[in-house]
Amino acid sequence: MRMLVLRTIADVALCVSFVILPWWFTLACACALFTTFRRFWVELVMIGLMYDVLYGAPTVGHWFTLQTTAIAIALALVGHLVQSRLRVSL
Repeated sequence: MRMLVLRTIADVALCVSFVILPWWFTLACACALFTTFRRFWVELVMIGLMYDVLYGAPTVGHWFTLQTTAIAIALALVGHLVQSRLRVSL
């Protein structure tokens, strides 16, 4: 129960930082939380998708418009490898 409350508070703080703070601070917070909580990759990908939906500019041509989501998925994969090696997840 305590872990659920902590994870909910972390998710709310991450969403608030997404709206208010710069992208690099939100990314640093997401990476820190990713190493703290198990299976935090869903939140990381959702933050990337929200960045693309809210702040992404429509482009013409072949440019990939969901680039923040792709970066979030890549970070989630790398983070999963690091997390499995460290085994410090709660």
